[in-house]
Amino acid sequence: MKLILFLSLLGLSSFAQAYFPAPDAAYTGSGQLTQLSDGTHFSYNVSYVLNGNSVTASYTYPNGYSYSLYFTTSPGQNGLFTVQIQGQMTGSGYCIGNSCHVDTSYSYNGATEQVSMALIYTPDSQTNLVVSGHNATSNTIWEDRLASGSQSR
Repeated sequence: MKLILFLSLLGLSSFAQAYFPAPDAAYTGSGQLTQLSDGTHFSYNVSYVLNGNSVTASYTYPNGYSYSLYFTTSPGQNGLFTVQIQGQMTGSGYCIGNSCHVDTSYSYNGATEQVSMALIYTPDSQTNLVVSGHNATSNTIWEDRLASGSQSR
């Protein structure tokens, strides 16, 4: 599937505290996944919980399938940070201003997922967090649009 985040993401892990300018909070919203080979796409529900140097990304698809991924980040070298998914080192990223970029390679359901994603935080917008990316393994692209609920810092 898509890393799915990363994220992503996400990859937001310690973006929340040390790297990414988004405050610790619960973010909820929706996303759209597009299969590049034929253009089919569908929407899904997504939530991120940022807490210090970790993030939990949860996805629920129209067919009822849902799952969560847990990410953490650690300081790296030369301005980069490292990304761990489910406790394994999977990639690195960097942030400039209110945006970040993350590249990861991780194992999910027996397949190696190659994911590149961007994260943008806009504090004065209805959509506070936008996460978009490309999963080279599944040949998909996605965009998640989320708004913050409760902030913890």
